Amino acid sequence: MCGGGRSLQNKQHFSNLIYEYFFLRIRFQYYECGDTLPSIDTLCDEFSVSSQTVKSALRRLRSEGYISMHNGRPTTVIFRQTGEDLSDFITGYYSKRYKAFADLNETGLLIYIPLIMEGLCRMNDDEISGIFQLSEQPTTDNLLHFYCFVLQKLDNPLIMNLFWETAMFEGFLLAQKNAGISLYSDQTIRDYLKAVAGYAAERNWTETYKVLFTFQKQTFEEVKRYVQKHISPAPDSEQIPFKWRIYREHPQICYSLSVRLLHEMCMGEYSEAEYLPSYEKMSVKYNVSVSTMRRTVYVLHHLGAVQPVNGKGTRICRIREGDGMPDLSIAPIRRNMAFFFQAFEIIMYSCEEALHITFSAISPEEKKQLKEQLRKYLALGCCEISLWRLLLTVAVGSPLQGIREIYGNIYGLFLWGYSLKPSHETEPDNKRMYRMFTEELIQALETDDIDQCAAFIKQFVSKQFIFAEKYLIRHGFQQNELRLSSSISFLLSANEG
Repeated sequence: MCGGGRSLQNKQHFSNLIYEYFFLRIRFQYYECGDTLPSIDTLCDEFSVSSQTVKSALRRLRSEGYISMHNGRPTTVIFRQTGEDLSDFITGYYSKRYKAFADLNETGLLIYIPLIMEGLCRMNDDEISGIFQLSEQPTTDNLLHFYCFVLQKLDNPLIMNLFWETAMFEGFLLAQKNAGISLYSDQTIRDYLKAVAGYAAERNWTETYKVLFTFQKQTFEEVKRYVQKHISPAPDSEQIPFKWRIYREHPQICYSLSVRLLHEMCMGEYSEAEYLPSYEKMSVKYNVSVSTMRRTVYVLHHLGAVQPVNGKGTRICRIREGDGMPDLSIAPIRRNMAFFFQAFEIIMYSCEEALHITFSAISPEEKKQLKEQLRKYLALGCCEISLWRLLLTVAVGSPLQGIREIYGNIYGLFLWGYSLKPSHETEPDNKRMYRMFTEELIQALETDDIDQCAAFIKQFVSKQFIFAEKYLIRHGFQQNELRLSSSISFLLSANEG
């Protein structure tokens, strides 16, 4: 049904990423006409994917006239563009993303610096020495290597996916100086990498954070100056906002619609309903075909969120009823459960910053409504969705579109854990833990203590992270489905440049 086999999905997903990476590098003139790409074997190693996945991306580039590819010969760039063509591409690319840059750079300060800090904390002395080595060849490529090297220590495919989506949206790290884009001098990169490595080697995390933050702010100012000097914004109707494309293949609409229905069942229009509307009514409401609606309900049925009842329709399985369990043999369920697991770490390391900026922006009335909703969960005995309510508050209330986009996706991924809640409550003391967590949140919100609120969330999520991993492994997941082995790693070859 929806989504096909897991192996096929992963190949297509990473093939699309590899295609886009080389497409941008060719269009930004990192690779010029006549340059050769690294060998397929080298790309397989660097991308951590199969040869078929790499070949699929290269065949697409060949069909669009960017490369020549023949057995036994190097893959060669055949795309030609004049200086005017390059200028037009750069202007078009950035003019349509003009209004997203400032927001996305602020988002990067809040999301990526905590993740990079955590990656550095996990490094041993030899790995930190590797950063010193990168500083000896201070290029934008090695700056990209640095970020990948550090973030890979988190061993989390979803984090790497988010990093690459951001890097490819911004484009600056993928461009070459001959494209006219130069945000960093070699000396600046050398000083930055040496300072990070030096303080990390000393385990001086306060100074490490300062270096990371200062460099990111300076980069933001350079981006702003470059864009303001060289680019005029496209009309608002043509502006492209940042989108975190977790799903790139065909069933994206099925996954997105599943999340929307799960939200409506938990906190929206269907939260008090016993049955979903008919397929026909929902297809009209959500502007999709009846067949798409059927595929979506099929996924939700195997997730354990709904149950077909002959002659009546599709019954909603409530979380606290515990009568629905996920069928982890179904590829879309399995894949999204892995994403659900991986999303925990993004919350653990970014929730403090995300909460601060959100609660500085929402109104007193919105804070009051949040507290009232949490009290309602206490009264109804459904404290298991308190965290979801916090995530939704950030996804809706943050003043930064980038934070709203990222936390909106995380909220959606957490909804795929819908049917795990009853299983979690069978564990000793878990129901009491949910209740205590909700009470602590209310108390922190009453005193407007956002630091304490973030600390409670991080502690709670850390415990749930452990439970989710144990549950999924107990039910047949392999570590390589949950961790980094299926994720793109460096995306850079030693032969590049």
